[in-house]
Amino acid sequence: MYVGGPAGSPEGRGYSIGPANASRPDVGAAYPGVGDNHGYDAVVDAAGGTQVVYVYAINVGSGQNVLLGQRSVAVADPNPTGSFDQAGSPQGGEVRVAGWTFDPNDPQAAISFHVYVGGPAGDPNGEGHAFGPADGSRPDVGSAFPAAGSNHGYDLTFATGKTGMQPVYVYAINVGPGDNVLLGSTTVDVGTGPPRIRSTGAPRITGVMKVGRTLRATVGVWSVSDVDVTFRWLRDGKVIRGADARSYRLTPASRGKRITVRVTARKTGYTRGSARSAPTRRVT
Repeated sequence: MYVGGPAGSPEGRGYSIGPANASRPDVGAAYPGVGDNHGYDAVVDAAGGTQVVYVYAINVGSGQNVLLGQRSVAVADPNPTGSFDQAGSPQGGEVRVAGWTFDPNDPQAAISFHVYVGGPAGDPNGEGHAFGPADGSRPDVGSAFPAAGSNHGYDLTFATGKTGMQPVYVYAINVGPGDNVLLGSTTVDVGTGPPRIRSTGAPRITGVMKVGRTLRATVGVWSVSDVDVTFRWLRDGKVIRGADARSYRLTPASRGKRITVRVTARKTGYTRGSARSAPTRRVT
């Protein structure tokens, strides 16, 4: 089989797909002396767009190879698709990017994406950052691509060593056939203010979820060492008045509610950061 051009042409990409031994009872009925097992059914990689496909039978013994036929086929683009919607620098030493992406080879899977600051991928000036999966909710994507669904968004802020006017590039990372794709690029004025303290591990709550029992929070994990932390407890997402210690004793008002804790980290020379725990099961 040749895709893109006939055998012998520079455009044709050849594939060997034999032997043709799949069951075809219709062939056996038409040619009783030959039997049924002469079918072929193969899938090969090909570039996207409209491609002309040529299939040849390979001769055995005297004779020549024969062109069985040719067809034009619309081949879907195997590369990831998506959009680089927004970029900015919300804080000194930080870049924010937002958009969406998915790969048609596995449209419902959330794929990874890479961001380069200062230059494109492969450029020695480019500072690379690998992220993923892009699984944020984007109902607009689900409406436009029903087979892919809505969970293909990305929106994150990360630290960079670059400052001033910097080009920012976002790439979707391919899955299966195809290649990585540049979703877009723009220029961002990266500020020089103090860097933000970032959570690298959310705080956790331990204890028995029962009125009268005491819960305790971990401090979480932070991008900067030796931080000072404060605590704020929440009940179904609402701040509990006066609950600002590392531990919290469950009161009757908490019955039937889910508890979370928000930890804020501070250190001189940095912008404070905060992180919230996962909610507990309902208090009994």
